[in-house]
Parts: sequence; C-alpha cells; structure tokens
Amino acid sequence: MESRQAARELEELLLAKWRLQSEGGLLVNRVRRGHRKNSRKGVSRPTHIPLHLRAKRGEAEQRPYCVYIYRDESKRPYYVGSGRRRRPFDRNSRNCPVPIDTQQIRVKFVATKEESLKLELLLIAKWKRRVDGGLLVNKSLGGRGPLGVRRLGVSPSVATRAKMSAAKTGWSPPPTLRELARRVHAGRVKSPEERANISKANKASEAVQAQVRRCQELNRKPVSWRSPGGVVVVATQRELIGLFPDEHLLQGALSRVMNGLQSHHRGWTLAELHTLSVAA
Repeated sequence: MESRQAARELEELLLAKWRLQSEGGLLVNRVRRGHRKNSRKGVSRPTHIPLHLRAKRGEAEQRPYCVYIYRDESKRPYYVGSGRRRRPFDRNSRNCPVPIDTQQIRVKFVATKEESLKLELLLIAKWKRRVDGGLLVNKSLGGRGPLGVRRLGVSPSVATRAKMSAAKTGWSPPPTLRELARRVHAGRVKSPEERANISKANKASEAVQAQVRRCQELNRKPVSWRSPGGVVVVATQRELIGLFPDEHLLQGALSRVMNGLQSHHRGWTLAELHTLSVAA
C-alpha cells in the first residue's frame, strides 16, 4: 500500500463486505478498525454490546446510567442491578453469571444515578430475593450500600480473632492526637441542659426496657419450631442454631419471628403460638 490511509480504507471495505460475527457476518474481529478515525479515546463502544443496546449519538451523555435485568431461558428474572451504561455486560465482580444470549438482558437507561437506584429498589421489591422467598439472587435490597445483606452465619476463625486481638492489644493514641484532644476539651464545661440531654439519651424509656427484658426472656425460653420440611423441634434460639448449623440461622431473625415481627426465617416458623408477659 502507498499509505496508511489507503490501507485503512481497504480494511474498511473488507469489513463492510464480510461483516463481523456479532453483526451476523463471517469475521471474528473484535474491533472495527476501519472506524478508528471516527472514534475518541474512552468514548468508542465495545463490539460485544448488542446493536440494539448501543448508545446513539449524544444519548450516552443524556442517559449515562441504567438499570438492567438478567433473565433465564424461561424469561424469568434472576438478577437486577444498576450502574453505568456498560455495567450490564461486565462479567467481573459479580455473584451471578451474565447471560450468554444478549436477548435475555433487559436494560432501561436513565439520566441520573438517583433514578437508577430508585428503579432498582422498586424492581427488587417487586420480584424479591430468593432468601426472602422470591426469584432474585441479589444479596442486597438495592439502592446505595449493601442494604439488607445477610452474612449467612459467617464468623471469623479462631486464628483470625487472635490476630485481630493482637493488633488492638496495647494500642494507644499517639502523643500528637492526645495533645489535640486535650486542647479541644480543656476548660470546657457542659451546661446543665447538655448534661440532662446526655443523661436522657443514655437512659432507655420504660417501654424500651420492658421490650428488652421480654426479648431476653424469649431467648431463654424453649419453643416449638417447625422446619421447612415440617419437622417440629423444641429448643431455644441458640440450641436451634447449634442443632442445624447448615441452615445458617440468625438469632436476631429468630427473635423477630418469636416477637411476631417476621413470619418466618429461612422457612422456619413457630409450630404453636406462645405468650409471655413481662412486667415493665
């Protein structure tokens, strides 16, 4: 070839003739190099994104965020997420597989991140997570942060706890930090109103104290539990957790079931109603 420009023009003609496999053609090329002159760094779109989901001219700037849904072969949703435009096709940092068939991915583009988070919350609340008896494999309830994430009974090992204890044992603030705290608090006297507010905040009301005593009594009371398979077990909360470690039961959730704040926990329900009165 006489020049690089002529080579690029010929490459563009051949790509247009045989086309890429992603466009229904024969070539396994991943990049349409003939279009490099029309693309800018950081703006060109990867060719693995389906044609019907690629951003049109100016659309990426107007609606840079999206909410996406992964569906299985039977068209049932199993994952809902949100992020930037390319997030639905990113196969890294996920707890579920990305569908190979792009027709099983549904994407809704929005203008702001707040809109995407709000829509994600609504969709997860609609279909629910599998841990809550729904369809989705999501770990959180959506939105900002790991809202609703459950640790499934995972706790640090003995060696890890020993390392954590050794790292904190003997630690004290450096002299510079102690001197800064001394200068901030030196000579400062709390007013009677401030002292009263602190005392009031540290003391729970009578109703809260009664509820705490009731929960403590419930934790020590053996009750009849019905397993997901229909087996009835009479045990306290801690005994039930120890008898079925593979169920990953949480004491806080079992307490909510006993208090009537939750209908079940991982399929475990109360086999019979119970009453317990505690004086305030």
